[in-house]
This record gives sequence, C-alpha cells and structure tokens, in this order.
Amino acid sequence: MVIIMKRSISLLIIGIFAISLLSGCLETSYVNIYPDHVEGCQTRPIIYDLVLDQNCMAQCGSTQNPDCETSCTIAITKQVTLPYTFSVPRCNPNNAREDFKNTSTCTDYTGCTPGKECNGTPCSNFLLPSNYRCQVVGESYKLEIFYSGTVYVNGTPFVVPGSLTVTFLDRPEEGPDVTPNSIVGIPSSVTITGDELGIAGVKFSSVCCYECRQKSIPAAILYPNVDIEAFQIVGGDTIIQDGKTISSFNISPGAQQTEIQIENRGFFTQNDVRVRVDGLPQGITLDLDPGVQKIKAHKIGTYKATFTVDPNVPSGRYPVVMTAFSLNGTFDRIVVEIVVP
Repeated sequence: MVIIMKRSISLLIIGIFAISLLSGCLETSYVNIYPDHVEGCQTRPIIYDLVLDQNCMAQCGSTQNPDCETSCTIAITKQVTLPYTFSVPRCNPNNAREDFKNTSTCTDYTGCTPGKECNGTPCSNFLLPSNYRCQVVGESYKLEIFYSGTVYVNGTPFVVPGSLTVTFLDRPEEGPDVTPNSIVGIPSSVTITGDELGIAGVKFSSVCCYECRQKSIPAAILYPNVDIEAFQIVGGDTIIQDGKTISSFNISPGAQQTEIQIENRGFFTQNDVRVRVDGLPQGITLDLDPGVQKIKAHKIGTYKATFTVDPNVPSGRYPVVMTAFSLNGTFDRIVVEIVVP
C-alpha cells in the first residue's frame, strides 16, 4: 500500500464511524506518525448506555484475561423521553495528546521512503511530544435514533421506520457515503421531538481528527489569531458577526453586494490574507475585491464580495464554507447557509 500523506478527512471520519460500530468498543482511534507531523482520529460515544457483551465475556473467560468486563463493555442506545435536548461538546485540539495516548491502532511511517510502497511499522504506547502543537482538521457527529413515526431533529422532520442515523458534518462533502440524512454544520445543541410523546432510543457519538506538528517560532509568528470577523449584505442583513454565524444568507437572482471582514488579532502583520467560498452551487459566482490583502496587527481587512445568481438556480438551501487563508495555510473556516427563495 502506497503511503498517502494527505487523506480525505471526510472519508476518514466515515470510516472511523463504521469501525466503531462494528467493533463495539467504547472508543476507537488511530494515529499515524510521519516524519513531519502526526495525524489521527478519535471516536467517542457521548450519549449512550453501557452493557456487557455476553458472547465476549464467554470468549474472554477462556483466555484468563483479568479485565474481561472492561474489554467486553459496549455502548448501546439510551432510552429517553421525547422531547429530548442535549448540548454538543465540540472537538478541542487540547485533547489530542490524551486521545493519542491509548490509541487503538498506531502506525509509524517515519522509516518509509517517500514515493515507495510501505506499510509502516505497528507501534504502541505512543506519547505525543510536548513540543507539538495540534489543530482540529475534521469533526463529525453521528446521531442514532430508534423510534417508529416522525421525529424532528432541530426542527427538521425525518420519517423513522424503526431506526435513523443523522450525521452532522463540519463541511460540505460529496460522495456515495454522504446520505440525505447528512447535515452540514455542527449545532451547539440538538433537540429531538416526536409526532407524539413517547420513548426513543438515542445514541450520539463524535469523531475528532487532529493534525499535530512540531512548534517553531516562525509558525507561531505567522499564524496567530486571524479570523473571519463579519459577513454582511451592503445596507442589509448581517450573516456573520464577531466570528459567529447568526443568520442565513438570503439571495435572489441578480447581483448582491456584500462585505467580508477578516481581523488580525495577532501581534504581527499578515502579508498574504485571502478569502474563498467553497461549495457554491452551479449558477452562483463570487467576485472578490481585493483578491489578497496585507492586514496589520490588530486591524481588520475588508473585502468587497459580489455574488451573482443565475435565474435558473433552483430554490433551496445551500451550505457553503467561507475560508480565510494564505498560500501557506488556513486561518479560519465558517459554514454559511445560502438560501435561494
């Protein structure tokens, strides 16, 4: 197998979810060690109940394993009364070191020659060096509901013939693994209601993917605190304020003048700050002026953004990702929903 240094985070998330469901483990994770960085994902159930897998216990007893109960404890759905509301704990880069410590699968590629076939070397008891800095490069959340009838997840209706899986993604994705029940955007909380009061089985899990690199003074100087501060229609509604999405972007056929503001909260001038919007549907184009800016420390750069909508664009809701970046890396990402009436 040829080493792929940069894999699709979305496919990794979907794969990790599948492995966790098949394995029955409470937590599953992997870590890959490369010469210049460490990357990995951790799957963790958030809302669940615990039971002992009796088949596992029977097999484990014959192996004289002194810790069978821990090995054979699995997460199952939790019985809840509808309506049911819970908060969503977001992935935190500060958790990467702990998540990597007891990883299920560890592979070391540092001894491989780039461009040549290499399976890597299995490793264990990996400890992330203290001089490595991590960032979250992908996150996803899976909501499993066992119910008969119609349920509403944050107001969106779903007909449940017995079981339903809803996946919350942090960015728009395409591919056969992305189902109609995939929702772009990570909510701060989830409310589940039914077509009538009753009991439902609920299980909620997260996948957090990290990339960690050795700290260096140039990197610390170059990429501090450059954020998408605001996005607003000229003379109209505000969509992003103080770095948070507060409304959808309603747009009609024709040209719409908007402004995007990027704030440099750091102590050094950023000489190459750019903006892009990924996931625009066919028929909607974006013109940015200027294309690149120099933003001094503690200052805000404003970009005039003109969206042009073709009259043939179907009405609907289109999640897109606004990204502030430079040629050397990404500063900030925010999901925005474009609404074509």
